[in-house]
Amino acid sequence: MRTHDSEVAEVAIEVIDEWQRRGVGKLLSAELRLRALEAGVRRFEWRVLESNRAVAALSRELSNCRRVHIGDDVIQCSGAITRRSEMQPRPR
Repeated sequence: MRTHDSEVAEVAIEVIDEWQRRGVGKLLSAELRLRALEAGVRRFEWRVLESNRAVAALSRELSNCRRVHIGDDVIQCSGAITRRSEMQPRPR
């Protein structure tokens, strides 16, 4: 979802428990990154639980985020979208 600034989008990705740790989040992130860049989005913003290490690691791959603690275990992240080649989605 784009914010007030058309080059910034708030990101939310959810993978059900049965599909976690299978690379689904990484593939979704790669596709999201490509589509966002094509649409003119240059920065992502999101919130993540600091205790969720897998999501925190994935979020670092989405962008070069600046992290700000906003609650007991909640971090607000904001950063420019990265262009990592290893995050490219698989061919269809």
